[in-house]
Amino acid sequence: MQFDKLTTRAQESLQSAQRIATEHNHQALENEHLLVALLDQDDGFVPSVLRSLGSDPKKIRDDASALVDSLPAVSGSGSQIYLSSETKETIDAAFDLAREFHDEYISVEHLFLAMVERKKGHVAELLKRAGITKAAARRQIESLRGPHRVTDQDPETKYQSLAKYAKDLTELARKESSIP
Repeated sequence: MQFDKLTTRAQESLQSAQRIATEHNHQALENEHLLVALLDQDDGFVPSVLRSLGSDPKKIRDDASALVDSLPAVSGSGSQIYLSSETKETIDAAFDLAREFHDEYISVEHLFLAMVERKKGHVAELLKRAGITKAAARRQIESLRGPHRVTDQDPETKYQSLAKYAKDLTELARKESSIP
């Protein structure tokens, strides 16, 4: 894997997933670990996508955490964590999605969308049960990204900058007019 082709947030997510796997004495880094890591970024892109799709990121994170807890643990020292074949396929699919989006780096949305687009696996089933579909996730990601491409290692700061740094005066007026 070309670690230097991942955005800073994507790298942090994989490192966090590895830490989660280590804490649980898991030998393989699974999609379950990665999903928890993506959802632990409260101000991150993935929770924002889920909220905009009408899903509860905390509930999905709790469900993913339960999946992590159910994975087999190993004991003993000196065990190395490796990428499971499912997680490697997810990362490979994220690279393919980046090419499809004409992006130069793999970002958290590529990793998440690759998980959503999987046909099998516990994480794919969890996301389907939560009502996250490939088409809806893709549309929402494209909407939140806007015209931006991932051309550097810190693209997330560019997404939705208007929403982050401006006030929606129309929405504020609606709220105030409903006050008795």
